[in-house]
Amino acid sequence: MIYNTHYSESVCVILFTGNIFLHIYASAFVRREFMNNADLKSYNSKRKIVQLGFVTNDYKKTIAYLYERLLIGPWVIMEHKSGVTKIKELHGKPVNEPFRFYCASAMLGDMEFEVIQPDYGPNPYSEFLETRGPGIHHIKEKIDDDIFKERCDTLLSKGTKVAFNGEFFEDLFVYLDTMDEIGSMYELGNCPLIEDNPVIIGNYPEK
Repeated sequence: MIYNTHYSESVCVILFTGNIFLHIYASAFVRREFMNNADLKSYNSKRKIVQLGFVTNDYKKTIAYLYERLLIGPWVIMEHKSGVTKIKELHGKPVNEPFRFYCASAMLGDMEFEVIQPDYGPNPYSEFLETRGPGIHHIKEKIDDDIFKERCDTLLSKGTKVAFNGEFFEDLFVYLDTMDEIGSMYELGNCPLIEDNPVIIGNYPEK
């Protein structure tokens, strides 16, 4: 098997201890290996993108437009805030201040549309609005629990840094900082079904 090699001056590795994310940064020359076409095709054959995430200044206006003009819906509206949703780190720094953001989601076939409006506190969505304005913030790959750590380790070993990470009950999420390279972040998540979701605050349309 033939590999091309590339060397980088830094590496970011993510470790999991229970639901705790630990980041280790090392300054060293790291050998990165790239798959050939056959291996890449096999590796990606079962990967799945499940979500397209938008950030907006007004989620109500945005989902109304998507419903009325593009017939996307119905929407489930959620209020995420500190104490329930946990943002563990943002750009490598612990998040201890209170925050809140609204999230509305709707299914379009097998793809989830997510519309997020930040309200207050530290979060990557406010940063996105300030620097880029409303638009596509992330795409999300679903990874099964039994390979979640392995897949995160594999992708992070290529040199991409973590923008932020956290958890919502058993739902784990890791956002890779690919904004400058592809114009959006790349999210990794295990996407479990949350029974009796406590952050749901409404639906649109209501009936």
